[in-house]
Amino acid sequence: MRTHKVVKVEWDDSMSYRGWRDRTDKLKGAACMSYGILVKAEKGYIGITHSIGATSNDEIGDTMVISKKVITKFEVISTFKR
Repeated sequence: MRTHKVVKVEWDDSMSYRGWRDRTDKLKGAACMSYGILVKAEKGYIGITHSIGATSNDEIGDTMVISKKVITKFEVISTFKR
């Protein structure tokens, strides 16, 4: 049996602007929020998934990798054993 962490991750993403803009306009990225099951935490990134296989904790789907450089807030919101 393995303990899994359900996490909330707030992070900044890149953003592009269409059309003409004044170069003095303030530019900012897109603030994002993702929820998922933490599957990996390495030195430079984390991996979260939205699905775990019904018969194996090793089967995961819909995985997202987020660079730790862009994470602004990380919170464990619950845990479960399976």
